Amino acid sequence: MAFFMGFGESALNFELHFWSAWQDTWFQLQSDVTVGVAKALREAGIQIPFPQRDLHLRSFDASMAENVLEKDSRATSTDDSSERNAVS
Repeated sequence: MAFFMGFGESALNFELHFWSAWQDTWFQLQSDVTVGVAKALREAGIQIPFPQRDLHLRSFDASMAENVLEKDSRATSTDDSSERNAVS
């Protein structure tokens, strides 16, 4: 049985109830049902949203800013060189 429990943060919350006469197969049954639900949603083209968060820094010292910029610069130059190597 499926029950609509309410609206969540970017979600519709449902609760699925099912029973098994055999306790020793409960975990396998739970896995099978979960995988089956995920497969049915995927086949129906329904995507599960995952929350995303933006981090806004109000202040930090100059050495942190330099460190971030330096790492970003290295990452960008590494990405560029790997793209050049892939094209060559």
